[in-house]
Amino acid sequence: MKSRTVISAVAGAMVLLTGCNQDLKTSHSDVDDPSGQNGSETAASSQAGEIEGLYVGVSRDVLNEALGAPSAFRQEGPWQVADYNYVKGYNRYFRDSGPATFTSSGNIVADLLIVFVGAAIQTAASYRSDEVVESAVVVFDGQGKAQFLGREMPDAVDLQKALDGDRDAQFRLHKKADGPFKWGWLCKSANAGNAAAQVEIGRIYQSGYPTRFDHAQAWYAAASRNGHQQADLYGQEVSYFTSKLASYEDKGEKISAACDPRKPPTKTLAGETVTLNKSDCESVMRERLEEAHELLDRVAAGESEPLLRLGETYDRKVETVKECLPGGSIYASRDSAHSTDYDGAATAAQENGVEVEYVVALRMAAVRWNAVGTRFGKEVPGYVQTEIRDRLEKPDIEKAESQASDWVKRFGSGNKEGAGGKTSKATPGAADNDWTRPFLSTGRK
Repeated sequence: MKSRTVISAVAGAMVLLTGCNQDLKTSHSDVDDPSGQNGSETAASSQAGEIEGLYVGVSRDVLNEALGAPSAFRQEGPWQVADYNYVKGYNRYFRDSGPATFTSSGNIVADLLIVFVGAAIQTAASYRSDEVVESAVVVFDGQGKAQFLGREMPDAVDLQKALDGDRDAQFRLHKKADGPFKWGWLCKSANAGNAAAQVEIGRIYQSGYPTRFDHAQAWYAAASRNGHQQADLYGQEVSYFTSKLASYEDKGEKISAACDPRKPPTKTLAGETVTLNKSDCESVMRERLEEAHELLDRVAAGESEPLLRLGETYDRKVETVKECLPGGSIYASRDSAHSTDYDGAATAAQENGVEVEYVVALRMAAVRWNAVGTRFGKEVPGYVQTEIRDRLEKPDIEKAESQASDWVKRFGSGNKEGAGGKTSKATPGAADNDWTRPFLSTGRK
């Protein structure tokens, strides 16, 4: 009887699976396509490849092997310009093929197995992935080396300046390039000493996949040395996270502000194909960071209102981290700082408990900024006590408040000697009009 039950269950599941496979073979027009294009973006997918593994200066032969033959080719001044397609990512859709039917085997156990096992297989098999193809302009030099890949032809003068080593032109060029070409020109600019490029790489390490606070701190420090006014503030913020998450950083590694144009540090910059129609954690994390930096810039300009908003920003980021860390390597393990094993890094991060520590560090940041606001006469919202402080251990609260005092001494405009000054410090409860003077020009160590 048991053998007949198992055979019935397996047979039923196979029937449902066969039906699912038939569903997957139906035309795209039978499937609900949110884009409304029914695969029009994928028309050229058979002729498109992936840009992952390409780099600034790659040969035409290698690029053609990766992407296929160009759809058009032309000469524009000294440049050979070609039009290509590449696979940017995938959209995944779920097709509901309606309720499944089966004939009872006469045994309740077999019937249950047929329903539940078959339904699980049907659900898994009902997903469809569509390639999303992007058009790209590739610019070759006289030697047939690809120097640019992006959506449109870059400024020819800027491109020549970039090739000649102009770091500012390199930074401008990276904004128009895609994938590994974007990283290549950004890296070249940063290595040449462009402070804005160095800050950008700091942000990439701070918010990308994988995240490395120690590398971000090194790049912010380099940008500060090259005259970027806010980079010191950005680096100070990162230092609070590195102090909390020190056990997850590789202390044996010598970290410097230097990069390899051929080794992008994140999935997006590497040109890796990703699922596009779902939450993009890398973009969300970047948006949260840019929001914090915008508020820091306003603080640097002498505004006090952003002090409490910084606390709110870090509190909101807690939910982002909780959602994104399990689904991607938001934080790298020691062994994966410079590898492309992003999923392995995520697993290691979860096993080491870094998600919990990261959340604690974010809540400490919220407490820190609310404490700074209090020092300058700002009233802390009531939810901070119940939603943030009550979720922290007493030592973490005390450390966050101590960090707030240190921040005020280093950056606060009440310190009339600037950071490192030997005399006065900001007075607790100071009036708002005491927070008026931009301080970073004298407050940077």
